[in-house]
Amino acid sequence: DFVCSKIIARYKKEFENIEKQYAKILEPVGLMVVADEGYSKYHLAEDARFTYKKYGKYLTSDIRAYLELRAKHYENFFCKDSLTVKPYRLAQRIGDYEQFLNANNEFKYENEVKDLLFSYALIYAFTTDRADTIFINKKLFPKSDKKFLKTYTNSKFKPMFEHLLESKDGITAEDFDK
Repeated sequence: DFVCSKIIARYKKEFENIEKQYAKILEPVGLMVVADEGYSKYHLAEDARFTYKKYGKYLTSDIRAYLELRAKHYENFFCKDSLTVKPYRLAQRIGDYEQFLNANNEFKYENEVKDLLFSYALIYAFTTDRADTIFINKKLFPKSDKKFLKTYTNSKFKPMFEHLLESKDGITAEDFDK
């Protein structure tokens, strides 16, 4: 019993140190470290204090939906002119953010979402991976374009995706602006 209590105390102290160490990093993104009785000693979990409250006030539904969207698309997607995700993951981001904007007309961070949408669309249309087969299989882009058109039927980006699908040369800057 004495040995077991020492091991439990050691794990508890180790957990408290891990919890303190990562609290400042994880709290802004709505996560926290929790003790785990199963396979691992601890794991990440959603921090309800962040999700449901912020500075003593409940989050509005649009802010909560936005945070959930940001959490869904948290991964880095672009590095040195190349995609780090499959094309459809980036196209899905475009569709999800556009649907969010359409559903939340009065969102107070609307400009931020529009900036994200613009940058995602720009990168999707002009990434070097469209012409370069080293990093991503070239066939993934037409498949992605078709899947986007099928999934997001009411998208304002539909003309761009149709043009990308039909054109072997990609899209010009003028066409993109239109």
